[in-house]
Amino acid sequence: MKRLLVLMCLLLVQSAIMAQATKVSGRVTDEKTGLPLAGASVMVKSTGAGTYADDDGNFTIALSKGGKITLVVSYIGYTDIEKTGDAGTRFSFSLAPSTGRGDEVVVSASKRPEKITRAPATISVITAKDIAQSSSFNVGELASKIQGVEFVRTGVNGVGFNARGFNNAFNAKILQMTDGRNSMMAGGSGLASGIMNTVIKEDIDRLEIVLGPNSALYGPNAHNGIANTITKDPRKYQGTDIALGAGNQNVFTGRFRTASKINNKWAYKMTGEYTTGKDFDFRDSIYA
Repeated sequence: MKRLLVLMCLLLVQSAIMAQATKVSGRVTDEKTGLPLAGASVMVKSTGAGTYADDDGNFTIALSKGGKITLVVSYIGYTDIEKTGDAGTRFSFSLAPSTGRGDEVVVSASKRPEKITRAPATISVITAKDIAQSSSFNVGELASKIQGVEFVRTGVNGVGFNARGFNNAFNAKILQMTDGRNSMMAGGSGLASGIMNTVIKEDIDRLEIVLGPNSALYGPNAHNGIANTITKDPRKYQGTDIALGAGNQNVFTGRFRTASKINNKWAYKMTGEYTTGKDFDFRDSIYA
C-alpha cells in the first residue's frame, strides 16, 4: 500500500512538471510606446500552433512537448520578429513599426487589415504623401496616374474614373466608399457622389483602389472595382489644418480640419469646406 502511494505521488509530480513545461506565455508590445499590441499573431515555428495576444498583449500557447521552441510574432504594420527559448518560460516581444513598401497595410481587398503583398486582389494606394504633394484640392485627379484606371473630367471640379471599359461621365460601375461604407449618392441613382462627398483633402489618410469585380464582397455597383477613401484617425492625426487655394475659372477653396484626443476611448474631429468657381461653358454640339 505504501509503495502504491509513493508511485501515485511520483506520477502527480511528473504530471505537474510536464504541465509547466508544455505551455509558453509572454507579452507583445510596441517598441516605441510600450503599449500592448492586442491581436498580435503568435505562432510556434516548428508546429504551426498559435494564438493571438489579448487586450493587454498577453498570450499563452499549449505545447505537445517541452524543449527548445521558436516563436514567430507578427502584427499588421510592424516587422515580424522571432525568438528561441525553452518551453515554460515567459517571452517578451517588442515590435518595431515597419517602413518597407511591401509592408503597407490595406483593408479594401478582403474587408480586413492585411499587408498589400498578401492581398488577394490587384490594389493601388494613393498615400497621404501623394495627396500632400498634389496641388489640387480634388484627390480624385490622382486616380488618373494609376495603371488600368480610365479617367474622365466632368467640369472644373468634377472627375470620374472607371476600369474595364464602358466609361462615361455618369459611370456607376465603380463603388465609392468612405471608411468601408457606401458613399454613393442617395435616392437610388447609384451614381458616385463626386464633388458632393463631404470628405476634404486634409482629412484623407489614403485612397485604396481595387480593380476588377468585387460584387461578392461589396454587393451592387462594384462591377468594375471599388474606391475606398480612408480618413484620418483623430487619435493619430491631432491638431488644426487650414488651407486656402485659388485657380482659373474663378475657383476659390477654403478648408479646415481640427482633431484632438480626449482620452484613450474618446476623440473628436471637425472638418469644413467652402469651394466656388465658374464651370466651363456648355455648348450643345447636336442641337446648336
